[in-house]
Amino acid sequence: FLYAKGAIGGNDPDFVSRSAASMAPGVSSSGIRELTESTYGIPLTLGLGVRFYLLPRFSIGTGVDYSLLTRTFTGTYTEEGGQTEVSGDVQHTMHYIGVPLDLYYDILSSDKIKFYVYGGGEAEFCVSNKFTVFSTPQVSCSEPVRKIQYSVGGGVGVEFRLTDKLGLYLDPGVRYYFPGGQPKSIRTDKPLMFNFDAGLRFSL
Repeated sequence: FLYAKGAIGGNDPDFVSRSAASMAPGVSSSGIRELTESTYGIPLTLGLGVRFYLLPRFSIGTGVDYSLLTRTFTGTYTEEGGQTEVSGDVQHTMHYIGVPLDLYYDILSSDKIKFYVYGGGEAEFCVSNKFTVFSTPQVSCSEPVRKIQYSVGGGVGVEFRLTDKLGLYLDPGVRYYFPGGQPKSIRTDKPLMFNFDAGLRFSL
């Protein structure tokens, strides 16, 4: 199968313990200092990939995912050397490219519907980590993220056959993001997240 998917995650950090929240830095090396708590946007993911059967009920899937994470807060920006400081609302935007690897087991399969469970992991690299300070003048800065974001997840899924070659699938699940050198985001404040994938599968 070929698949195309869209996914959304939760953006409520209230489930997290204080110890997990403390992993996220409050002062950026690019000169950004946070003065208020963050408001998180809903994490969005788009993906393309392939899935093929190893055994009659077991299949494996992989592909490429693009994820967008955002947050806003009030903060200040100080230029290198400390000569100029501006303050205002700050938009923090992160773009990730990831490669997932998932295993699927079909519980029930018919011509019209399929139920299955799945689990696997993903490695993601942050290709853009940008701050925009809405001040006068507006200021933009960025900083590199050199470490890879690893995660594991699983859930249950259902696929509805629309035609002989096309199916619509829904994959609710849960995912855990391992800590380690990532910019502050909903993933660092709430590493265990519920997510909802939906997409189309094309039979070859």
